[in-house]
Amino acid sequence: MRLFLLGIFYVLTANTLFAQLPDSFLVRYNALGSGAKINYIYSFLRNTSKTNIEYYSNATKLLDYFTKRNDEIGITTSINGIAEYYFQNGDNAEALDYYYRNLNRKKLLNDTSGIIEAYINIISTHDNANNFSDGITATKNALNYVTQDTGDYSFSFYYCFIANFCAQSSQPDTGIYYAQKAIAVDEKNNNKRRLAFSIATLAENYIAKGENDIALPFLKKAMDYTIETNGNDGMFAFLYNDYAQIYLAKKQYDSVFFYGKKSVLLSNKISYQQQKLRTFEYFYRAFDQIGKYDSALKYYKLAISIKENNYSVEKAKAIEAAKFKQLVSQKELEEKQLQLIMERKQNIQYILIAVSLVTLLIVFFLLSRSIIVNEKWISFFSVLGLLVFFEFINLVLHPFLERITHHNQLLMLLALVMLASLLIPLHHKLEKWTKAKLIEKNKRIRLAQAKKTIIELENSEKSI
Repeated sequence: MRLFLLGIFYVLTANTLFAQLPDSFLVRYNALGSGAKINYIYSFLRNTSKTNIEYYSNATKLLDYFTKRNDEIGITTSINGIAEYYFQNGDNAEALDYYYRNLNRKKLLNDTSGIIEAYINIISTHDNANNFSDGITATKNALNYVTQDTGDYSFSFYYCFIANFCAQSSQPDTGIYYAQKAIAVDEKNNNKRRLAFSIATLAENYIAKGENDIALPFLKKAMDYTIETNGNDGMFAFLYNDYAQIYLAKKQYDSVFFYGKKSVLLSNKISYQQQKLRTFEYFYRAFDQIGKYDSALKYYKLAISIKENNYSVEKAKAIEAAKFKQLVSQKELEEKQLQLIMERKQNIQYILIAVSLVTLLIVFFLLSRSIIVNEKWISFFSVLGLLVFFEFINLVLHPFLERITHHNQLLMLLALVMLASLLIPLHHKLEKWTKAKLIEKNKRIRLAQAKKTIIELENSEKSI
């Protein structure tokens, strides 16, 4: 009865899944190339999900579907979809867990572009969680995979992120260095959209250094490029807060409130908690400095609320747990990669041995058909060849026996004895057959050659 009920449950859940994956989706998906498949999955999730919960549910069902079919593109894209759900809901620890899963899969496949994409998501999540030191570490790790083949954009992106993390973790001199490297790349490519970000990051590091008068012209230039390239709401919220930060240091409070209100309006629109926190902190400091303590308390409480919801001790512990889980996964990945390398070397050795055996066999048969070798040589090489052949079989089967016996020495011994009981009689029969056949054939060839030589000598004598 239990099996019957489980069967019904499986059918019902499968039907629910396939209801989310109509035939038209599967036909279209299978006809697309790799990059188009990724975009198609995201499009499908957006079009079939009215709420965030539904988006998560559909991404989970897709992950289950693609996992059963071992579809790597579908698996990694679905994992990203689940991670994005957690990212948008402020659960950075869960988002990191899923993004790290994709990173490990991409490393195992040696997919450089996939590794870079995974690191972009990981770095963005560390930024969202205000994990600046971890962000710098992840960004520098990502740079190990960036080459000219991945494009200048990759260099600029990672230089900017290092500079951004440095600005927020009191390392402005290092931040200025990396921001300038990013600007050099973006100016070389005349990429104004990227320049808006890299120049703004340079300005942020000068702000962190307390050199606001140097920062202002850079900030204005970044704003001009953002307007010119129709930048997104997040970029504007980021820049407006930079202005508010500068004017707070200059004690120009009207400007602090002017730019802060612009920033919080956009941050509310896109649920940009990090920038909302910045605005509320600038507001309560400004109100405190001008003596409006009720307003200062109001914004202080709002800032504390965001910190508790997004940057609490529990959240930090969850992120640490996600990092530890990643370290364990990384160790397992390294062991798996080492195992694959060893297996690859072993397979190459097997191939070389097999090629050598075939070559030896061909040479042996060629020589046995000539008069160069005699019966003793044929007997010796036939025994040697069969010995090497059967030892090769034993060598190939040995790892398989280890796996099925789980390295149990007694079972291994029994298995090898059984194998020997099969191979030894076969070896003797083949040895006897090979020696008899080849020696007989060699005798016939040598006899024919001797007769031919006698005839040639007789003909030579007659002609004399």
